[in-house]
Amino acid sequence: MRRLVHAALGVAMLAILALVALAVLLPKWLASDPVRARIAEASQVALGRELRYGWLELGWSPPAVVMAAPVIAGATSDALPFAQAPRAVWRVSSASLLTLEPWIDQVVITDATLRFEDDAVDPAVVWELRELAATLSRDSPEARVRVEASFGLAGGGHAVARGSAAGARDVDLVMTLEDVSLARVAAYLDAGARLAGAVSGTLELAGPAQSPVRVSARLALSDGDVQLGEVALRGPLRVELELAGGRGARSGRFAVDATDAEIAVGRSYRKAPGTSATVAGRIIPGKGGRLAVDDVKLRVGDPGASRSG
Repeated sequence: MRRLVHAALGVAMLAILALVALAVLLPKWLASDPVRARIAEASQVALGRELRYGWLELGWSPPAVVMAAPVIAGATSDALPFAQAPRAVWRVSSASLLTLEPWIDQVVITDATLRFEDDAVDPAVVWELRELAATLSRDSPEARVRVEASFGLAGGGHAVARGSAAGARDVDLVMTLEDVSLARVAAYLDAGARLAGAVSGTLELAGPAQSPVRVSARLALSDGDVQLGEVALRGPLRVELELAGGRGARSGRFAVDATDAEIAVGRSYRKAPGTSATVAGRIIPGKGGRLAVDDVKLRVGDPGASRSG
């Protein structure tokens, strides 16, 4: 028992000495030019962009490094910042302080703005996330990073994202969408297709962050205005979507429950809301990185009443 008490006291003394050393040495070290230069270099390597910030300071309960006013530069010198926030908190694993090899076990960002340009399509689509709050955490330096985030979108709507990541090329997220405008999403569709309204539901993404190789969606449009080939749909819609493949090679299938919507096929056919109906088809690569629809089939009530568009 006495040995256990001595061991516990020894561990406590080591922790106290580590904290004292941090209190004395780290503030000057964090404020030094070499540290600022190393952070800038790491950002350039990881993101290909410059990171600027006001200053670094220490937090003690729990141990953390606080970065004031971080700003990640845009793609060009005259572009708006890629990301900015009032502050970012990098929490240090308390247990790692005893090994003298500290590592970050949690990053917390609040009230951030994130802007990025998706050049997978031509012209590129610009996205802006507002009031972004995110927590990234891990149990060890080798573990996947758990991701929890919420944000609003510049075009309207709100989203919550949960999942994990092992670097920018290995991301697995489930996003819950609420009244998200489809205006920017429409830019990913080939000529002849139309997509408008606001969507709620779930969106699952897996693969590289900038170009997921798997996309799965279960969505509801309250005021859909959609054109798929010769088939036009207006009103409430429920959509299921599965896509696979990387940039320029993405393809899959979709199915739309259009029972509560109005449907028109050119001037030859119209369906009023309330009659059971589904629209299904394939999604294939289109021009300029866009997506095109193919093999669109409409089925209404009676299985015999089937038309293609």
